[in-house]
Amino acid sequence: MIAYSGAHQRDDRADSAIHAADSIARKALRYASFWRAVSRTALAVSKAAKEQKWDSANEFSGCR
Repeated sequence: MIAYSGAHQRDDRADSAIHAADSIARKALRYASFWRAVSRTALAVSKAAKEQKWDSANEFSGCR
């Protein structure tokens, strides 16, 4: 919708493009902290596994 509205600029589509872009921006901000936590946990599991610290890897991944 955003790309289409930008490529086919007409006044009646501007509101739709603005609404869609604002909605995506709000959702991205809301989920940014979630994905940072996922990334940190995945890196911690990877590091523990590389060091063969299986108890730590299982703890980070939630596998107990």
